[in-house]
Amino acid sequence: MAQILLVEDDSFISLFLESKLKEKGHTVTVAQDTKAAEKALKSATPDLVLLDIILPDESGFKLLERMKAAKEWSAVPVVILSNLGQETEIEEGKRLGAVEFLVKGNYSPEEIVDRVANILEQTNKAV
Repeated sequence: MAQILLVEDDSFISLFLESKLKEKGHTVTVAQDTKAAEKALKSATPDLVLLDIILPDESGFKLLERMKAAKEWSAVPVVILSNLGQETEIEEGKRLGAVEFLVKGNYSPEEIVDRVANILEQTNKAV
């Protein structure tokens, strides 16, 4: 199954999503801020990143921008998972290279896991 990096500072959300993703057989690394996320990226390149935007140290958009600029991480699909949902934020996420922008309140954890599975399937077909 896939290696997933979950960048989320809300411990309730991260524990719940981590549990649901592990139930599907994925390996999950959780980072609560962009510094921890970059450390995790440097130790092992994930198959997919679930990225919150509002993080304690800096915006997830900044991490996304650095990922897409780095040769070793530019091909990793990033799904933004945020409470933000304004059109400008969604457009910014897509412009920076996110494959999908999910507003947390609009999806159950099961639906998020299903979306992740669909994206991983599409990514594997493209390889």
